Amino acid sequence: MNILTKSSKFLAMSVALAVALVAGIALVEIGGDSTSGENAGNSGSLAKAAAPSSSGGPYRTRPDLRPPKMTIKQLTPGATDQKIFVGSKVSGAAIYDGEGEPVWFLPSVSMDFRTQTYRGKPVLTWFQAPTKGSGLKRNAYKIANRNYKVIKKVYPAHGHGADSHEFRLTRRNTAFVTAYSSTRANLSSIGGPSDGPVSESVAQEVDVKTGRLIWEWHSLNHVPIRDTFVNKSRRPGEPIDYFHINSVSGTPDGNILISGRGTNAVYKVSRKTGRIIWTLGGKSSDFNMGKEAVFRQQHDARLISGGRVSLFDNTTSPTTTRKPREQSRALVLKLNHRKNTATVDHEFYNPAKPLSTQQANVQALNNGNFFVGWGGVPLISEHRPDGKIVFDAKLEGINSFYRAYRQKWSGKAPGRVALVAQGVGPDKTKLWISWNGDSSVRDWQVYAGKGRNSLRRAGVRARDGFETVTAIPRSAKIIRVKGLNAKGKAIGSSVPVKVR
Repeated sequence: MNILTKSSKFLAMSVALAVALVAGIALVEIGGDSTSGENAGNSGSLAKAAAPSSSGGPYRTRPDLRPPKMTIKQLTPGATDQKIFVGSKVSGAAIYDGEGEPVWFLPSVSMDFRTQTYRGKPVLTWFQAPTKGSGLKRNAYKIANRNYKVIKKVYPAHGHGADSHEFRLTRRNTAFVTAYSSTRANLSSIGGPSDGPVSESVAQEVDVKTGRLIWEWHSLNHVPIRDTFVNKSRRPGEPIDYFHINSVSGTPDGNILISGRGTNAVYKVSRKTGRIIWTLGGKSSDFNMGKEAVFRQQHDARLISGGRVSLFDNTTSPTTTRKPREQSRALVLKLNHRKNTATVDHEFYNPAKPLSTQQANVQALNNGNFFVGWGGVPLISEHRPDGKIVFDAKLEGINSFYRAYRQKWSGKAPGRVALVAQGVGPDKTKLWISWNGDSSVRDWQVYAGKGRNSLRRAGVRARDGFETVTAIPRSAKIIRVKGLNAKGKAIGSSVPVKVR
């Protein structure tokens, strides 16, 4: 049996097209090879249909799914071969393969979407806001297993609302989360009233299973309002968001790293006392910042190997009037605790010169590369340590997303394979096939017949992106497909469907 693999489909299509042009036949062929299956019959390779689906939809099989289309502008050797995760509050949570094709999509208001480890097993995690059909009445953090089934919803303790900025699991099966609390404080140091409204940032660590509060930190107890660079509210009438916490994570020595966007600073915080061990950047920095090391309105600060801190330097935000740099950048700083200096170890730019006023992140990859989600400008790029771009892509149809990650993932798609079959003449039936969440199917085995009990093998088609479009050169009343993995084993199937 001749089965088209993903790596050989382009060559096979080119040969099939040449044959079609010379012989004047349709771009659909079935050989006479036999395979195991429901019934005996013709089962050769099916060529790609003349009208393929477009990446990002719309999809005939799943019109309810409209993931942002990923347009890859550059892909060179050295790029990491892992899935790409993107969470967007304007679109949803999406997983893409290395060629930009969607693997799984959840229409939602979702942020901080990625894979993590919970109780020793890989899971998907994300923040989700309530929308029609979501089943949520309030913001929640979700954990889903490999079958994409939500196994846990997590909320901050003490009645705080779940905030979209951070949901980070730990090896202790706890989670770092962020929240905000409106209160009143003396704002005279920034030209405000002596008793004015202010938004305080809160960091918590909670037990995932029980929801029990393990650790809590309040910005107003440790960072004075005078340290802020915020000089206006995001919207008229709202409290001043002077600190704006947007990342929190553990450090190797058991303490906590917190990013305060409003203060242009990153803080190492004592887990035992909550006091600030050191401040990087801003008005009260404990490090002498070289000119190129100064960052502003940052996102996603992480302590990484070699005594370094990675972060995304937005350089500006909607709550400050300070003149920004020409463009945003991903930044890695080397900290020297003996000399109290912070110097640029790496900085990464995008050729589109984006100025991202919001969101964004930087991920240090295991191969030494850095993966950058440009946030307020919907670009994604992967950089070698020397700055050279090995992957550069844009998400179409949205104006922003929160973070982008490159991670390993192998999901087990739930439910049935989706199939649409349509007759397009006396001797041709066109098929659309998809399975949201699957990353293991390599080929689709097609069965056709006049009834459910008389289905015969009609060909094999190599999987082609999220939705595969193909055809069989015969009329049929009933069609069914099975998904075959790399070993040729059936791992999922559609129900028998009537040809339209």
